[in-house]
Amino acid sequence: MQLTPQQEDVLKETFNMGVGRASASIGELAQCEVSLTVPEAHICELSTLISKISADEGAKLSAVIQGYSGPFEGTAMMLYSESASLDLVRLIMGSDTPSEQLSEMESDALCEVGNIVLNACLSSLGQLFDAQIETSLPEIITGSTYDVLTLEGKLSPEKQIVFLKMGFRVATGQLQGYLSFILDTDKIQNLVDSLDRYYEKVCA
Repeated sequence: MQLTPQQEDVLKETFNMGVGRASASIGELAQCEVSLTVPEAHICELSTLISKISADEGAKLSAVIQGYSGPFEGTAMMLYSESASLDLVRLIMGSDTPSEQLSEMESDALCEVGNIVLNACLSSLGQLFDAQIETSLPEIITGSTYDVLTLEGKLSPEKQIVFLKMGFRVATGQLQGYLSFILDTDKIQNLVDSLDRYYEKVCA
């Protein structure tokens, strides 16, 4: 299953609204201007995402995961490479934070950022389709790219996902992160149908 250009535009615009709100909150945490971008949106198999991120970011990942329910029930993930997660924590906690303190605070800081971004994106999706989306408490997992993305073997690599790639732009440089929304195939079809209905409504 692939997104049409119109479906991709609607989805990207929806998440742009979400990450726009999230960037202001993250900027407050980091005490500097932070902008987030969503340059790509795709539907693909989980195995494709595993290969892509392994090639781009290396063998280890950190991920904030959050269950959600509503019209598009599934699992949302905010993904960071090992180096990006450390850089992001240093940005939030302060560049002079000792490395031994980072190890104690890293999970809380990453969870907070992931929670902000995922909730903002899911909220925007719910507003777009005039639907309530409930979320569970976030948790963080760290390990190999394969283990993290399959939720330590709970998900099949053949599972279809909605995948977005985004960048963090900050005063000190640019960090890369990924968003992944895992849905069952029928739920992805529901999402695609809803995107079509929305596009037809705004173009009427």
